[in-house]
Amino acid sequence: MFIIKKLFYVIIFLFIFNPISKSQSIWFTHPTEGITVSNVKSSDKIAVSVNFNAIATESRYHKAWLIKLYTDVGSFQTRNNYPFQPIETTAGIKSWRIELWEEFVDGSSKYLANQTVNFYVKYKLFVANIFGGGIINVDGSTVPSGSNTIKLIGENISVGAIDQNDGAGYDRIWNASGTNNSYWQRNNTQLPGATSRDYSYTVQSGDNGATLVADLKKICYPTFQNSFINVGNGGVINVNGNSLISPTNSTPVVEANPISVSAQSHTFNGIDYSFSNWNDGSTNPNTTFYPSSNYTYTAYFIGKPSNVGKDVQISTVVNSPIVIYWTDNVNPNVVYKIYRKVFKNGIWSNETLIGEVGRGVQQFEDPDYLLANFKQYDLLNYDVRQFYTIENTYSDPQWVSVYGQLYKNEDNKNFVSLDKELPDKFSISNYPNPFNPTTKIKYELPKDGFISIKIYDALGKEITTLVNDYKKAGIYTTEFRAQSSELSSGIYFCRLVGDNVNITSKLILAK
Repeated sequence: MFIIKKLFYVIIFLFIFNPISKSQSIWFTHPTEGITVSNVKSSDKIAVSVNFNAIATESRYHKAWLIKLYTDVGSFQTRNNYPFQPIETTAGIKSWRIELWEEFVDGSSKYLANQTVNFYVKYKLFVANIFGGGIINVDGSTVPSGSNTIKLIGENISVGAIDQNDGAGYDRIWNASGTNNSYWQRNNTQLPGATSRDYSYTVQSGDNGATLVADLKKICYPTFQNSFINVGNGGVINVNGNSLISPTNSTPVVEANPISVSAQSHTFNGIDYSFSNWNDGSTNPNTTFYPSSNYTYTAYFIGKPSNVGKDVQISTVVNSPIVIYWTDNVNPNVVYKIYRKVFKNGIWSNETLIGEVGRGVQQFEDPDYLLANFKQYDLLNYDVRQFYTIENTYSDPQWVSVYGQLYKNEDNKNFVSLDKELPDKFSISNYPNPFNPTTKIKYELPKDGFISIKIYDALGKEITTLVNDYKKAGIYTTEFRAQSSELSSGIYFCRLVGDNVNITSKLILAK
């Protein structure tokens, strides 16, 4: 009994006067044993939190609980479990130790407990397609673009590009054709030599939060077309050596790869089209483009009337007014301007516009010259120049030559022949016809006499009197100006009345 009592007092003494034998402990609440820590910041900062149980060993001398942290990047301490600041470290396998100490008022301290934890710090890397969406292969698994994986420095990540549609109208491929090849990128910067569809990347310091990007290239179907009347309206265009009908988008090309196009001259609906420029400003008809999208390339042309089939002819009646004949262009938007040049005294005159004719007339009478067949008269060149009203362009000059003698100009209205030959019959005609608003009326008198020339409308109502006078035999001209707002488009008649003569010419006013 005495021995039991003695043992009891010893235990009480040790419990009261030797507290270190009591349960003193400290442990990590973060990081804990075996966990993996990762984030996407520019560097890894590990949050540290601890907890402990402790009883003061000498209460009257106790000052504080001292907690010491030992890491691979240095040691840190705090008192009374005041929180540690996050510890910045790098990826790797970590072994950190925490110790609990008691501080006394005299500055001394006593070790109480510790804990060591082993854990992993890994980088989080993302893998994505260059267009953002779709799927991609990471470490042998097909995952959505933008997925992530966590790795230690020095570990490899296997990535694989997958050909697919990007959802925005383009098929995407891993291009290895030799021009604008596909590369793997790290944060949008090409990785040297990373041209293989399947690629193994070794994680490096600083890769935390980095993105590996598969540079899948677009398959583009650019459109090539001719402008003509309406954009894309027919004709041939040459693409990569193949003659295709405009517009065409049948030739695929990997983005930023070359595609050769050649614009062709055309004759279309009576109009000769010659290349002017592409819609990007290039003036070379044979151009290599490098499309980056389904872009439309338009070849613009200048259209001018074709002279093919015009078949210009000159009247053959000597001492009669020179009449030029031709065949209309098949294009309904072509009208005709008649030009004349005169070779006199060894010099050609400047070309002069002597008349304009609409479609359907197909002839023009020179108001100033009679046809001659002798070289002592003037050599004349005539050009029936076609004018394309849609583009305000002219056909190339195409001159035909005859000899002609000039009428004698007395008052710019009345003309007689230089060779004094008189007409053998009464006649009256006008040019141009149709006209707007002025037409020249030529009349021939085989003998002297009093004549009148009047204009009537289709109902026989007199409009105006042009001539009412005694005239000597000869060839004359006068003008009718239909400038009155009361005169509408339509048919009018010009009547010459004299001694035993009453003849009429039809006039067409086209406003």
